[in-house]
Amino acid sequence: MNNIIHLFHSKSKFLKITSLVDSVKITDIVPNRGKCKVGGILDQGKVKINKILKYGQVWDYIPITGCGKLLEVQVKTDKGEWNFKF
Repeated sequence: MNNIIHLFHSKSKFLKITSLVDSVKITDIVPNRGKCKVGGILDQGKVKINKILKYGQVWDYIPITGCGKLLEVQVKTDKGEWNFKF
């Protein structure tokens, strides 16, 4: 099965997502099975995600907070759910 998106993870706990299809709507990002939060310190984990990416578009600088080590990320989209392990 082909991936809908490409996920990049760096040690600084930021994600970068690249669309590999004509259009994909990202509805949720779940880091470490919900034990970490998406968003910066000021967001307090209350980030609502509704991001549409077209082919080749990149959504970067997605901060992850509240965890020591990022082990896995689940990305929920209108095309299904995708799991990435690091």
